[in-house]
Amino acid sequence: MWSPWYIAAFITGIVCVLIGAVSYLFSNRKTTLLFRFSFDALAIINGIFVYQATHVMAIWAVVATDGISLIRDVIFMCRDKYKWADNILWVILFEVIFGCSLIFTWAGPIAILPVVGSLINNVALYLKKAKVSKIMLLCGQSFFITYYSILIPSSDSLTLISMLASLTFFISALVGLIVILVKEHNCKRKAS
Repeated sequence: MWSPWYIAAFITGIVCVLIGAVSYLFSNRKTTLLFRFSFDALAIINGIFVYQATHVMAIWAVVATDGISLIRDVIFMCRDKYKWADNILWVILFEVIFGCSLIFTWAGPIAILPVVGSLINNVALYLKKAKVSKIMLLCGQSFFITYYSILIPSSDSLTLISMLASLTFFISALVGLIVILVKEHNCKRKAS
């Protein structure tokens, strides 16, 4: 059970959890995207380790969406700096790519869940309004949480760590949203 692949997957999974814990706490899009980029890069490596340790084919759906997300993160980080990156066509392109990734990563109906989560998160990360983005991220992460919940009984602790990473993203987005709402409430109270 504790093969080198398993240990590597376990360690990278824990680091993913830690990155997820802070990713969506910030109102600044660039900071959020930078943490998301770090997560996606490490999650690809983690997914490969998890597959090598467990041989669960459904993991490839997540690895594929993380790879696409990595490229998306870079383009979305460039939105404020380069005109070419500030185009709604990028969102549409990534939606199509995420949707088509299902063809290549099909491991049964369960493979739909991370793709739907990625479709929602894609739009959320494009948005400049932090409050709406956080609400959408909560919805997107719900699909990943459901995905891992289904995988856990037939898998092992590595899937549990992936579930924990999705839960920390969810909690991070929720805390980030609460901070925004409290700030808005305090501003309204000071104004009246």
